[in-house]
Amino acid sequence: MQKFWRTALMVAGLGGMVALCLWFGLKAPFFPVAASSEAELSDDLFRRMAVIAAVLFCLVQGALLVSVVRFRRRAGDNGDGLAEKENVLLEFAWTAARWRSCCGCRSPVLMCTT
Repeated sequence: MQKFWRTALMVAGLGGMVALCLWFGLKAPFFPVAASSEAELSDDLFRRMAVIAAVLFCLVQGALLVSVVRFRRRAGDNGDGLAEKENVLLEFAWTAARWRSCCGCRSPVLMCTT
């Protein structure tokens, strides 16, 4: 029963953070009075992007908090974790994917415009 209440509290906390982000992004006065009709459109776009970013931020921070609480070291546990065998294929694929996205295959469109 204690696990249920802990999970319910975490879900309620995350829901509260998401609701706070939605309220802040949609209702908080970020901008001065709009000087043109175009300003309202760009202000609305900015608010929507701010809400999406805030919700994602809260979800990631919530996942980190849950991980810290759930996987903390227990009292009296001074041993190392399980020794896992290396996965060379995974390491190679991860390194290749990062290299490709950072400096490998650039788009021909970007090469022509620079």
